[in-house]
Amino acid sequence: MWSTLVAIRDTLATLPDVKTCKIGIETGLSPDDYPIIRLVPSSLDPGTPWRSMNVLVYYGTPLAEADQGLEALYEALFVWEGRIREALRVGRGYRCKWLETVTDEDRLEHYKLFASRFEVTTCAP
Repeated sequence: MWSTLVAIRDTLATLPDVKTCKIGIETGLSPDDYPIIRLVPSSLDPGTPWRSMNVLVYYGTPLAEADQGLEALYEALFVWEGRIREALRVGRGYRCKWLETVTDEDRLEHYKLFASRFEVTTCAP
C-alpha cells in the first residue's frame, strides 16, 4: 500500500498551485508550506487478492491569506476538491473511489482545510 500512497502523492503534487504535497500531517507546518496537500491513511483492509484503504486527502491554505474574504477562500477550496477528484479518478495500478468531503476540517488553527475521503483499492502483492 505504501507504493500506492507514493503514486497518489506524486499525482497530486503535479496539480496547479500546490506548494507542498506529503504523506502525513506534520506539526511544524508554516505559511511557507501552503497551499498544501497531505495524505493520511485512516484504515486498511488486508483482504486478498485486493487490498483497500481509506485515505484522507487534506488540502488548504492559511486563513490570513483570505484577502478577498472567506467566500473566495471556500470557492478556491471547492476548485481544489474538483481537481483532486479528477486527478484520482483514473489511477495507475489502483482505483480511487471518492466517498465524501468534509468542508469544515479544523484540525490546524489559523488554516482552512478541506478533507476528502477516498477508498483506494489495489492488487495485494
